Amino acid sequence: MSSSSDSKTVAKELSQLKKAMVFCHVFPDADAIGSAAGMTLGLLAAGVEAELHLPEAVPERLKGLVIGVPLTDQLPSSDCALVVVDTANRARVAVKGDLFPKEVSKVFNIDHHISNPAWGEINLIKGDYPSASCIVLEILEELGVTLSEEMLNLLYAGLLEDTGSFRFSNATPIAFESAARMVGLGASPEKVANLIYFNIPERVVKLRGIAIPQISKKIEGQIGWLVVTNKMLEQAGAVGGDTEGLVDEVRALSGVKGSVMIREREGSWKVSLRSKVDNLDVNKVAQALGGGGHKAAAGITLEDELEVVEKKILEGLRKELTGV
Repeated sequence: MSSSSDSKTVAKELSQLKKAMVFCHVFPDADAIGSAAGMTLGLLAAGVEAELHLPEAVPERLKGLVIGVPLTDQLPSSDCALVVVDTANRARVAVKGDLFPKEVSKVFNIDHHISNPAWGEINLIKGDYPSASCIVLEILEELGVTLSEEMLNLLYAGLLEDTGSFRFSNATPIAFESAARMVGLGASPEKVANLIYFNIPERVVKLRGIAIPQISKKIEGQIGWLVVTNKMLEQAGAVGGDTEGLVDEVRALSGVKGSVMIREREGSWKVSLRSKVDNLDVNKVAQALGGGGHKAAAGITLEDELEVVEKKILEGLRKELTGV
C-alpha cells in the first residue's frame, strides 16, 4: 500500500488512466452516490473511460441526480483501475456478488472516514472533511475539468446530507467553504433540496407513521432507540432504503445523548448509530463490532439474533458513556 498526501497527486494519477470503474459503499446514501457519480462524470470529462458500479438500485429520492451517469453492475476488466469513494474499509465496498475485484490495474481509496485504515494502493483519507464529495470537488478542480451543474449538484447533495443540512458537528468551515465553491460554480441548492427532501414517496410517509411511535429510550433515557422490522416495511409497502433519515428522527428526541436505529435485513441487522455529545464516540462502538464511521455517526451490520445484537450495542454504548 502507498498513500497520497494531497488531491493534486491523486488528480495526476487519475489523469493518466485510460479506464476506471468507480465504486462506493453498500446501502449508498447521498454522499456515496453524489461523490461516486460526480467522480465518474469528472473522469469522463478528463478523457478517462469511466463507469459507476452500482449493484443495488439507486435510492428513489436520488434517482433524479444520476440521470446521464453511466451505471453498471458488471465487474471491471484487468486493465481497469478501481476508484472507491466514501468507503471506510474494503468489506463495505458495494460489489455485485460481494466479490472484490482482484485483477485490476490500480485501486484508489478516497474517503473522509476517520476509521479508514488506508486499504487501497493510492489513498487519500481526509478525516477532517465533512463529506467525500468535498474531497472529490478538490480532485476535480485539480484535474482542470469544466464542472457542470450536474456534477456540482451531485457533490452538493453529498455535502448537504452528510452535514444534516449543516446542522451536525461536521458543519465546519471546510463544509461552508466547499458549499460556497459548489454554489459559486453553478450548483443549485433549490434543485437539490427539491430532489432529496421534497420528493418523498407516500410509502415513506406511511413507514414513518408506523415506525416513529415505536421509538423508545434506553440506558436511563440517554439513548433513543428504534427497531424497524421487515413486517413494518411490508405494512407500509416500503423498501429498506426508505428508512434513510429515521435515525435522525430518533436523535431529535429531547434529552438523549445519542440514537440507534436497527433495521432488519435478510439474515442480518443494519445498525445506524448517532451521537449528540462529545463524550459519546459511536465510531468506537461500531469499530469494536466490526463497523466504523465517524465520532458522531457510524454503522455496522450484524448477523446475530436481534436480542444478541441489541445486547452488544447497548453494552458498547454504556461502556462509552460511563468509561467502564
